Amino acid sequence: MNAIDRVESLKEKYQKNLHEIEQNIPMLQQLVSKPFEKEAELPQLKKDVSKLEREISIKIQENQMKQHNATDDNMIEIKEAQVIRMDYQELKSEKILLPKKEIYQRKVKSLRL
Repeated sequence: MNAIDRVESLKEKYQKNLHEIEQNIPMLQQLVSKPFEKEAELPQLKKDVSKLEREISIKIQENQMKQHNATDDNMIEIKEAQVIRMDYQELKSEKILLPKKEIYQRKVKSLRL
């Protein structure tokens, strides 16, 4: 019995909802058929966006080239540095008060000037 009473109230609720939607249909149709107000501006805005994107990509490439050139310059400096060979025996013969481990580390670090 409760189910039958409930069906009647649901039927009324959905009919009311359907009636409201049907009243909105003409207004929504007018809204859809109305032309886009900014249609004239849209092509110009698209051109502006593509221009800005090109400028951004060019600036990014320029910055990458500057960084790449800077690293190349540093690499050239390293390549041009002279290497001095030091014999471990020479270091050993000198009177240095450093432990052997530090002498070896200095030897490795001092290979490039």
